[in-house]
Amino acid sequence: MRKYEAVFILDPRKVEGDGEAFSDSIVENFKNNGGTVERVKNLERKTFARPIGRHTMGIYWDYVVSLPPDAIAKIKDQYRLNQTVLRLVFFNFEDGQDDTFFNPPENRAKLFQEDFFGDSFDHDDRPYRGYGGNDEN
Repeated sequence: MRKYEAVFILDPRKVEGDGEAFSDSIVENFKNNGGTVERVKNLERKTFARPIGRHTMGIYWDYVVSLPPDAIAKIKDQYRLNQTVLRLVFFNFEDGQDDTFFNPPENRAKLFQEDFFGDSFDHDDRPYRGYGGNDEN
C-alpha cells in the first residue's frame, strides 16, 4: 500500500451545498477498493484560471489515502464518465509535504509577513529633481 493525495474537482451545479454527500461516496469508494482514508479536506469553491469546457468554477476536495497501486486505475475508470467530477488527479504523498498549507490561518500569515517592510525607506534622503530646491532653471 502506498500513500496518495487525491484531488477531485466537482461541478457545483451537480452537487448540493459543498458536495458533502458526494464526498462521502468517494470515501466509501476508496474503502471498497482496499484503501484507508487518512484525511478529507474541503478546499471550497474556486474560480478556474482557464475554464474547463463551459465551467468557470469548481469545488475542490483533497484526500490523503493509502491504496494499493492497482486501485488507482480502477478509481479513475469509475469516475471517468461521471459528469459530477470535472477533474481527478492522484499524487504520491510524502508526510509533512503540505504542513505549511494546512496550518491554521494565523500561523500561515506569519509565513508571508515581511519584517520591517518600509522601515529603511526615508523620503527625506531622496534627492529632488526639477521641482523647487536650488535649481537655477
